[in-house]
Amino acid sequence: MLEIGSEFWEVDNSTKKNHLFPSDTKWFLSGQNALNFIIDDIKSKHDVSSVALPSWCCDSMIIPFIINDFDISFYDIELKNGNLVQKIDKECDVILAMDYFGYESSYNLSNYNGIVIRDLTHSIFIKEYKDATYYFGSLRKWTGVYTGGYAWSNEKWTDEIPVRDVDRKYVSLRCQAMKQKHDYIEGLTKSKGYLEIYEEAEDVLDECNLKGVYNAERADILAAQTLDIDKIKKKRRENAKELLKSISDIALFPEISDNDCPLFVPIIIECRDELKKMLIGKGVYCPVHWPISKHHILTNRTREIYEKELSIVCDQRYSTEDMKKISCLIKEYMEK
Repeated sequence: MLEIGSEFWEVDNSTKKNHLFPSDTKWFLSGQNALNFIIDDIKSKHDVSSVALPSWCCDSMIIPFIINDFDISFYDIELKNGNLVQKIDKECDVILAMDYFGYESSYNLSNYNGIVIRDLTHSIFIKEYKDATYYFGSLRKWTGVYTGGYAWSNEKWTDEIPVRDVDRKYVSLRCQAMKQKHDYIEGLTKSKGYLEIYEEAEDVLDECNLKGVYNAERADILAAQTLDIDKIKKKRRENAKELLKSISDIALFPEISDNDCPLFVPIIIECRDELKKMLIGKGVYCPVHWPISKHHILTNRTREIYEKELSIVCDQRYSTEDMKKISCLIKEYMEK
């Protein structure tokens, strides 16, 4: 493999339909677009003004609430004795909750005194959640769809929210980039021009997310409904277990339970930025979750995880031999 990580270039489909998504699921350009739609739906039915968000989150979860003039409170997500602790102690009109990286938690918000939105981006393959009114996420983190935003609700959707047709420029750019990356990975070209195209596509997506709500690409809906879930879960669990043989001592989740389907294997390490740079030099691209934006309000405790976390790739594109390579690189670096 010429490189490990970064954007997907293909979709993992089977010949049969899965039952991952309810029949009334709505499909959108992105996860943030899906959240935009949910907020519009809530505001059309309820008098709401405040929201509680996890302190550890992407700014794409914060911006839709800023645009809609919500008063935002952050409940603490922090490290305590090496474990991830969620302190859900904010009483607001709305709360947004999530589990992290495909690892199951015991948190249940069925008794929360407010409207519960659950972000399933990291946890769509874990289990069927039943503690929220709204559910949404993005499949782009799991496989090579162009769009991939989805949402469903326990309440009937309002019919008053305008939804635009899928943005053709964005889809075209994603298609071009994925084709070029496929050719690079297969050794058909040495050009990495796809990186600039992916970046341009993200710029277009950012603009769309600020403009309103857009439908998903029709082909992505079919792809989502026929995802090879068994393959994705089996391979990711195998790869994560292989990584944990060597790096469980620095892993945020050192064990894999029966329901877990790892998005990444997140590690906590003091020299995170230096390790990330070294891995890039070896062709291994591991993201950070997440960059701190101007919208985040953090304490010293909640900032720590942003500064020390690195997400180690373990997805279905790669073999256990690839995981051994990554493990060796990390251990060699730590032993210097």
